[in-house]
Amino acid sequence: MDDQQPFDDPSRRRSLQKFDSPLMRFFRKTVWRRLPVALRARLLAVISRFSSGPLPIDAAADDPVCVAGILSTATGIGEGARLSGRALVALGYRVRSFDIDEVFGTEPGLERAMPLERGAGTVLLHFNPDHLTPLLMLLNRRQLRGKRLIGYWAWELARIPDLWISALDEVDEVWTPSDFVSDAVRRCTDKPVRTVPHPVVQGYRGTPRRAHFGLGDQFVVLTMFSFASSFQRKNPIAAVQAFKRAFGSAADRLLIVKVSQAHESPEEMALLVAAIGDAPNIRVEQRMLSDDERLDLIASADVLLSLHRSEGFGLVMAEAMAAGVAVVATNWSGNLDFMDETTALLVPFRMVAVADCKGVYDEREQWADPDVAAAAAHLQALAGHPARYEGMRRAARAMVEERLGLDGFRNAVLGPLGPPQRRAVSGIRTLLPARTADFARDSAA
Repeated sequence: MDDQQPFDDPSRRRSLQKFDSPLMRFFRKTVWRRLPVALRARLLAVISRFSSGPLPIDAAADDPVCVAGILSTATGIGEGARLSGRALVALGYRVRSFDIDEVFGTEPGLERAMPLERGAGTVLLHFNPDHLTPLLMLLNRRQLRGKRLIGYWAWELARIPDLWISALDEVDEVWTPSDFVSDAVRRCTDKPVRTVPHPVVQGYRGTPRRAHFGLGDQFVVLTMFSFASSFQRKNPIAAVQAFKRAFGSAADRLLIVKVSQAHESPEEMALLVAAIGDAPNIRVEQRMLSDDERLDLIASADVLLSLHRSEGFGLVMAEAMAAGVAVVATNWSGNLDFMDETTALLVPFRMVAVADCKGVYDEREQWADPDVAAAAAHLQALAGHPARYEGMRRAARAMVEERLGLDGFRNAVLGPLGPPQRRAVSGIRTLLPARTADFARDSAA
């Protein structure tokens, strides 16, 4: 295989071996994917009972690096894995990809490919560890012997779930996208925990295409989220309230609420629609967008508004800053790794008890409740005096280039991985991510 190929190239893929037969593909398509997610989780828990115990640990990191994740999904976790894979290729590492979504997710499986090689190497487990034990079984524990296992985890509260603690036995170390998440993991382990930010600033950053999205001369505010990423945590109703408070029904102001996977949460979608009411200047956008279109939509806005209650990282905010778009965001959690008062308009908050109707987050914990009035004042200031904030936009772009670019990623991974062993660092062309059909999906998570 040509290691100069982009990370998304199909030749990097590895299959799930015995789960890659025509019969198993038929089973995944006709039976497995129709089961409720909760039932799938219980079945995987049963499978894990047949595990042979934790893998040996303390293997040295080595080439090749296999990035295992839900690579074909329209989620922030999936996009984070793709970003890491592309950056590792650009830095000169031999990289393989392994899409676990063909067993656990909702998208069709990838094409048949060679199995994961035995022997030395590094496996970057770029997904949260809720079902790590059964998934390691599916990856084939025998093939993983002798490899260094690194869990790349993201979480949105100050304490990781109790369910995750046993997964620490299965990995040699943990990477996270922000100091906020690293601090949460360090509470529970003495294994190495490293902050390895998502290398957001690679390749395409989006181009303003207002006419393509039906936008005129309005002042455009964008809020973007996936229902799969917790409606309560993303807090879009607060964004709607802040916009209404700032601009009322003014025709020269427009709020775009970009959502994905609304079909998964009809009750919450109904709450959002009710909050919008008959506002003539608020538009809900549900179209599936390619990666480029999604970034173009961000670049077409005047402001990216995120009144989140908590973020493990805040990918969309980072993408907006890279595109030179002003950001109004809650002054708490993982986004503070790459923004401060000189690069964004930060919204004050008070800490409140977690309220999560789906039970993903422990309601004994706390998260932020952003000040809607303060957010509205920031929006009014940006709309009324846009030139005043040009310096902030430039500073924001410079900050994400410094902290979330290839150099920052290299500095973070060089310690645990060492320098690439097989070839010199490749040229700039490998920084441009391939836009194949597998990844041309909406990832507004």
